[in-house]
Amino acid sequence: MSLFCEIVVAVLVCTAVISAIWLAKGLLVTPVRGSSQVVLTAVVASSGEAAHLEQTVSGLIWLKSCGKISLGVMIADAGMSPAGRRTAEKLTERYDGVSLCDLGDIPEALMECGWTGTISTYK
Repeated sequence: MSLFCEIVVAVLVCTAVISAIWLAKGLLVTPVRGSSQVVLTAVVASSGEAAHLEQTVSGLIWLKSCGKISLGVMIADAGMSPAGRRTAEKLTERYDGVSLCDLGDIPEALMECGWTGTISTYK
């Protein structure tokens, strides 16, 4: 019976250590903390076939769904092919809070989301 108790204690200790590491990792990889007073919008500019667009958007949606950050996602068409545009449109249908606009329409699209500040572009 002593061996059984030692095994149970070892499993519980390992589970606690792994859980602590998992929580610490989650806190470390969260880029910003969201609040009800801060509205964040990630603008993902995509061009060509939009090969990594789905992975990028699903990663941002994962952060949102975990409650790590309050976030809207805007996909900006920076010269996507018809296949890339279809991928972007499917993502807007699949995920709530994801929108699609042309690259030049970002300021107007942000204004529709409630943005009241100024917009600067950086290259």
